[in-house]
Amino acid sequence: MLLLSVAIAAASCVGPLIFADESQFGWAVYASLLLALVWACIAVVSIIRYKARGLWILCGLPLIATWPIFYVLLALGGIRK
Repeated sequence: MLLLSVAIAAASCVGPLIFADESQFGWAVYASLLLALVWACIAVVSIIRYKARGLWILCGLPLIATWPIFYVLLALGGIRK
């Protein structure tokens, strides 16, 4: 589960960087957010099932939270172009 969590988190973090051109960036954003949702579901299920042993799943949190935090800051005006 830990490897799956980190792999999904890494894919979510790297996706928008790979598809950085203008034509595919929107799809990369949606894919990143979808992978973040999948990761959150896996994290919740593993923490509920494995209790304290499931907290290792949170190792992927910094990777998974990079782009959603960036998008929120961008929407709120915290990051200026």
